[in-house]
Amino acid sequence: MTRNEPAGKNEGSRYIGRGQELERVISHIGSPPPYQIFLVLGPGGAGKTTLLRMTEDKLGGARSPVYIDCKNCFDHLDSFTRLLARTLGIAEGKEPDWTGWPGRQDSVLLVDSFEMMGPYQAGLVGLLSVLAREVPVVIASRTAPDLGMKALEVPPFGRDDITDYLLNAGLPAEMAEDACRFSEGNPLLLSLFTLAASASKNPAEINRASIESDFVSFIISEVTGDEVFELLEAASLIHSFTWDLLEHMLSSQVDPESFRVLTGLSFITQDAEGWQIHEVVSKSLRNSLKQYGRRRYYELKLRALEYYDREEHRSPGKNYLIHRVYMCEDDFSREVFFSMGINLEREGIYFSPARASDLPNIPDFWRNSMLVTGFPAGILSDGYEDTARLVEYAAEYIRILRDRDDSILGYHATVPICASTFGYFRDSPATREYIASLPQRELAYLQKTSAGKTDTFFIRHLNPSDISNPLITAALLQDIFLVCIGDGCRAVTTIPLDLFQSLVDGLGFRQLPGIFDTTLGMKWPAYELDFRHTSINLWYQWLAMGRTLPHWLHIILTYTRQYWREQIELVLDNLHNPRFLNHHPLSPLAEEACPQGADDGPALKRLVLDLASSLAEDDRSNGTGRYSPVGLGGILLTTFAQKTTREEAAARLNLPPTTYYRRLKQAKSALADRMFQTAVETAEARYARLELEKEA
Repeated sequence: MTRNEPAGKNEGSRYIGRGQELERVISHIGSPPPYQIFLVLGPGGAGKTTLLRMTEDKLGGARSPVYIDCKNCFDHLDSFTRLLARTLGIAEGKEPDWTGWPGRQDSVLLVDSFEMMGPYQAGLVGLLSVLAREVPVVIASRTAPDLGMKALEVPPFGRDDITDYLLNAGLPAEMAEDACRFSEGNPLLLSLFTLAASASKNPAEINRASIESDFVSFIISEVTGDEVFELLEAASLIHSFTWDLLEHMLSSQVDPESFRVLTGLSFITQDAEGWQIHEVVSKSLRNSLKQYGRRRYYELKLRALEYYDREEHRSPGKNYLIHRVYMCEDDFSREVFFSMGINLEREGIYFSPARASDLPNIPDFWRNSMLVTGFPAGILSDGYEDTARLVEYAAEYIRILRDRDDSILGYHATVPICASTFGYFRDSPATREYIASLPQRELAYLQKTSAGKTDTFFIRHLNPSDISNPLITAALLQDIFLVCIGDGCRAVTTIPLDLFQSLVDGLGFRQLPGIFDTTLGMKWPAYELDFRHTSINLWYQWLAMGRTLPHWLHIILTYTRQYWREQIELVLDNLHNPRFLNHHPLSPLAEEACPQGADDGPALKRLVLDLASSLAEDDRSNGTGRYSPVGLGGILLTTFAQKTTREEAAARLNLPPTTYYRRLKQAKSALADRMFQTAVETAEARYARLELEKEA
């Protein structure tokens, strides 16, 4: 990349970076004949053309570079041969003499944009091989012809090159992290980013969407054919794609040749799970499809979710959680989760359970981390002791992220609440408010159950060694969710980290009112994601469909009839317990359906009494002409509006106990049905408001 464009240092020239790559090209040119064709390979914007220009400059007068750009050849073999003959000074007869042209001993042939020649590549390689007997030939291409030639893959720019380029452009080195994350080391993206940053001098004002659009317009030019583009469009919605996944999404057979062309595109890479599209290209295609083909956009996403569900049932060992979260409409969550296209094997990092030698160092790692920098010593001392107790109770649940040298890059503690860990959770300042809020029935279950059978996990620690390193953070987050998210499980967290709290909010965790982590002398709210009574697939669909309803409303609409009855039973039994009602999953529904009135009590209590009153009104309108104390609504109001025992309520209503209990059971069932109908009406009202907002 040239200095007045942007990126990496190559002293004594107008270029930055690519020193090692240039040495390899020059070494090939300097070898004795006969030569082999040398291939410079890389995606669009990787700097292949710049490397050819650097080669021209480096050769100086030693050789005469002959530069041919296949973009000028109109995708045709005859066009290329005519252009080549004219450039070399060879007569354009029927059979040009490719071995006898003047100056060949001192020349080097540089062929750019070779991918543009498509089906003619094999024929051209045959021609260029003839020339290579006497002349060094270097080809630059986005895609690799399968013709057995030497290849140099142009790698992305590293952080040092990016920092050097920014400094050369007059920008601060502190922007390197942002530039690395945005460009992922692609020189063209880096160039566009740097030019925009130089113009604005304020990273927050950079028009990233415009930069990405320019980049995609350049790189997408290699896509030809409607079938390939249709496959590419579908693949842009998912984390990685395979043949059978695309067939399922499109509900049709995929043409083998189209799939071969798709996977050969320069901005698509292969890993152990399938193929991945460059994230900037993928994001652009997603946004375009959502804007111009909204219905198809959502249909394809739902078909992908069906595929993941099917595969998990076929192979119980598979877990597609990360792939499903990728389809989340919350851009922040996707960016955090998939920062830098994380691949643990490629990055040389891995997870392992904490070793015995690690455990004494965990409290010190916590105290020295960037998360607690600046807190008073007394507060840190309390947090240190709490971390030491966590190690004592839950050492086997601490997972360490390590690098190739076995150094610790971070750790997380995602701990089941069970018999062996209950003592810690009951007493810790981070968790005791949550434990105190649970119903007695749940507490009794958690106190006696084993780790393998518990349904509740607490994400207690998330501690990267470098909070500014997105790779470490993304790796820890992915592992946390794989540990604790699943059907029949509940995940709870109070992690005192703004990034993590924003993430769990974006992913639909429910904030638990009045429950806080006070470990560091501050109040950090608790969040919960509960799949004990509903399917996790509904959560995935909700994320993929753009959260058009609040998550609590989406989930309670899926509760089973039996679960509704159980919850109404609990609510009625605790109708005069404000703490219980405020933390109940139905509380958000009550707050939206029954706005605050003169009574300052919990919204859920007001809603229950309102619905009981409506049942009583139904008795009146069904022919009695007056309020019936022994009707369904009357029984509920008599029993629960005041703190009345069942025996007292039966006596007050002048009903035999057997009749009273039979009618009470019917009344609770009717109240559960009425509560569900309220949830449906609330959802319909929310949808109606959304439609009005769209029209406005």
